[in-house]
Order: sequence, then C-alpha cells, then structure tokens
Amino acid sequence: MRRSLKIHIFIHVLIVASLVVFVNRNIAQWLLLDQMKGLLRTSIVTAFEKCEAEIDHAEDFYSCHRKINPGNILNSFAGSYVLCPSPAVSVLSLRPQECDVGSKQSMLWANAQKLQNGKLELASLAVQDEVWIGVKRADQPGFEGPMMLVNESAAVNMLSQLWSYRDRNLVFALPIIVLMLMMMAVYLAYLLTRAISILETALTSLNANNLDSAQKIEAPYREFQKMLAVFEDLRQRLLESFAKTRRFAADASHELRTPLTILRGNSELMINDLTPGSKIYDQVNKIHNEAERLIEITEKLLMLSRADANNMVIASADMNLSEFLQEMIEEGAESFPNIRISNEIQPGVHWRCDAALIAQLIHNLFANALKYNKPDGWIHLQLRQTTSSLKIEISNSSDLIPEDLNERAFERFYRGNFAHSRQADGQGLGLSIALEIAKVHRGKLSLHGTNDKVTVTLEAPLQAL
Repeated sequence: MRRSLKIHIFIHVLIVASLVVFVNRNIAQWLLLDQMKGLLRTSIVTAFEKCEAEIDHAEDFYSCHRKINPGNILNSFAGSYVLCPSPAVSVLSLRPQECDVGSKQSMLWANAQKLQNGKLELASLAVQDEVWIGVKRADQPGFEGPMMLVNESAAVNMLSQLWSYRDRNLVFALPIIVLMLMMMAVYLAYLLTRAISILETALTSLNANNLDSAQKIEAPYREFQKMLAVFEDLRQRLLESFAKTRRFAADASHELRTPLTILRGNSELMINDLTPGSKIYDQVNKIHNEAERLIEITEKLLMLSRADANNMVIASADMNLSEFLQEMIEEGAESFPNIRISNEIQPGVHWRCDAALIAQLIHNLFANALKYNKPDGWIHLQLRQTTSSLKIEISNSSDLIPEDLNERAFERFYRGNFAHSRQADGQGLGLSIALEIAKVHRGKLSLHGTNDKVTVTLEAPLQAL
C-alpha cells in the first residue's frame, strides 16, 4: 500500500515544528541568561555611579536605584546587592562579610575593566563556584573606598527558577501547543497538495479525444513550470501519434474495401458457375465467407476510426424503440427456437437518436446474447422509460464467461477464451462499436458477468441528439 503524501507531509512538518519549538526554547533560555548577565553589569555600574553618595544608607541607596530605571526587572533583585561603604566612614565590624571578596587579599581587581572614561572599574571573580561582580572608583585602590558587589550566580539562579516554573506550567499549555502545531502541519500539507490537486483536475480532463482542443494548463507556481513543459511536449507527441494511428486505420480500411469487394464479387461469380457440393465449390465458398468477414472487419475499423476522430456522422430521427425490440425478439425466436426469450418492454417508448446506429448497437448486444448462450438457455430483455431517460437491459445465460470479461469486455479485438478459436465466431469489435455509439448518444453502456449470467445495460437520455 502506497503512503499518502498529505500524511507524509503532515508527520514531517509536525516533527520539524516540534524540533523548532524545542530548539527555540533552549536558544531563548541561553540568550536570556546571557542578556541578564549584561543587564546586571550595566545596572550595578549605573546604580553605583548615580547613588554612590547613599551607599552608607541601604534604604536611601535602594530608593535611589529604583528611581533610576523604574520598571527594571532587576529592581526586585536590588536587595541582593552588597553595599560596602568606605572604611573611613563606617565601622569595619558592621560591614557585610561578602565585602571581603573585594579586599586587598582578593584577586577581584586584578583584571578590572575601566569604565566611564577611566573613572570606574568593573571586575568579576569566581569564588567557590559562584561568580561575583564588583564596581568601585578607579582612583581608590583595593579596600580603601566604597564599592558594590553582587552575586551573579544568585541572579542567574533566580532566572533559572523562573524558567523552571515556566516549564512546569508548560504541561497545561502543551495540548494547545500540540493542537496549534497540528493545525499548522495540516495547513502546510494543504498548501503543498493544493497545487498538485489543481494540476490533477486539469490533467484528468484530458483524453484521447480532446488532446487537440485542450487548453494550455497554467502552472500555479513557478516550480511546476518545468513539469508542465514536459507534459505539454508529451501531449503534442501523443496528439501526433493518435492522429497517425487514426489516419492509418481509416486509410487502411478505405484501401482494403475495394480489393475485398472485388474478391467477394468474383467469388460469388465462381460459386454460381461451380457445381454445389464439389471440392472446389467448398473451397471457393470458404474464400467468399472470409472475404465477407474481412469486409465486415474493415467496416467496423472504419467506424471506430471515425469515432476516435469525433467524425462519426449522425442522422437524428425519431425511433419507436418498443416496436423495434419486439420485432428483433420475434426474429430471434424464429432463428433460435431452443432459446427461451422473455421480455418486459414498456410500450410507446420513442427515442430521438440515429436509428441506424442504435439498431446496430442493439443488434450487436442481442446477437452476443444469442451467440454466447447455452444450447437450451434463456434471454430476458427489459425496456424502461423515465421522464428524461431510458434503460435497456439484456440478460442471458451462459457457460462461456471468461474470468476477465467484466474488466476487458469493451476492449477492441477482445474475445476472452476464444481469441484463437472459432468456437464462437466474431472479431471482438462489436462491443467496442456499441460503446462508441452509446457515447455519441450521451449514453452509458456497462456489462456485468457472473458464473452463469451476463447482463448488458444501456442508459441514455431520451433527447440524445
């Protein structure tokens, strides 16, 4: 079983979209942490520069900090800043212990970065798996002046906790996310297959009879132009091939008619001059029969070639179908008295059609029902009329039903199990011609065979022409 393109696209889009969401989540978290570190450094430098005078009084410092940048996300983290006043204005024992990170013994200021035209120094140092950031004036070395420290790891941990809360709540949002991803996948699958559907609709309307009159198919997108160019080239080559084939069949049929007619005429003359029952009489009679058979085949081939080229000549007339079927049944009953023929013919059914072609169609179907019947079989014929259409159904018993009859019955030269024998005489063209005649009359011809029964059905509008 072949896979569905829509399902294939849907699954792959869903997988890719899920990977994009997952990768985007990790990239966003990494970028946010990196941005937070930069924002933290900028925030403490600005706070130290603007509020250094209040560093001896924590409440005043925090109040000043909040006024600098109202709404800053780090305002809530400002309480974690370590304020270290100058030893000259504070009692050393009351200074926070964390200020030792910026003492003379510490390596914090070893690689300090000068900021604000060299007025400030910003430095960072990893101490026991924690990263500390410090800022102080550049003209006050070591521990002599005021400075401000912050534990960067604490800020990062705070953000990581917020992110973890987000991930926990993702469980509740996951069904909506999955639903949206599925909707996106379905929509993309629709977009990708819509162009194919447009081409499919245009291409399925083409057949051997309208290749020459088909309008040029426009590509819905540029990516399909090359494929349509290939198809257009194929259409032209098929059109030329079909035209040559039809021309050959018509020309061959025309060319064969004259010599076959002469052969038939001369054989008839010879038969009249020969003694019936003699050996040469039988041989000439076989030649005459084969000539008749060849003439019949050429006539049928000529009709089929005209049908293929849409050049079948139609003569519209009113046909009393009920009377025609009754007469045909009576003739069949006389010729085949051993076959039981029953009917359900609705009287007074008139059909606007080509009477000669319809007579040929029905005769073909009825002749097949007689020819391929059992020696003591039966035939049942039905004719029903509705307001705007009619239906003819011919059923017959048979013990000669090929296994592939239903699929190949209307193929040209198809004769089932009798393709290489004369057990049932015929050329395998009758049903093909009947089908073409039905199409010309906007009708539908179908055949259904079972183990011991064959039913052929013709449905057509009453105003066929």
